[in-house]
Amino acid sequence: MSEEKLHEESGKEYDYMEELSKAYAAAFANRLERHPDLPEEQRDLLAKMQHEIYRLGESISNTTSRAENKELALLLRESAKECMRLFHADERTTQPMPLPSHLWLPRAVLLANRSLNLLRHLEGNSHAITLILSELSALYALAAIG
Repeated sequence: MSEEKLHEESGKEYDYMEELSKAYAAAFANRLERHPDLPEEQRDLLAKMQHEIYRLGESISNTTSRAENKELALLLRESAKECMRLFHADERTTQPMPLPSHLWLPRAVLLANRSLNLLRHLEGNSHAITLILSELSALYALAAIG
């Protein structure tokens, strides 16, 4: 078998991977386009809380030297940023209230719990709830490893 035919056949063998990749990308984009049907006031409040969580995660990441803490802070920021995208909230330019570093984790936990409470009675929020649970998981791990 010639090298050209061999290359052509092996290329066809992996075409499904490219199609699968396109399907995943389309599904992800579709998931980001859908957002729970929240009243504007609640959506704004949620976006504000998620932005503050994002900023607190950034502060934690910038002040820690432990790789584990940096990774958990990154997970926290990624979840908050995706939640903001889910609700079509841009990153706010306002600065959150300055807090001493020992209050960053409790404040972020409080905000994540408030966000979760805001969404728990509404249907169709499974992705947003999963994101906030991910934030809480990262925050509890940060608290546990100190």
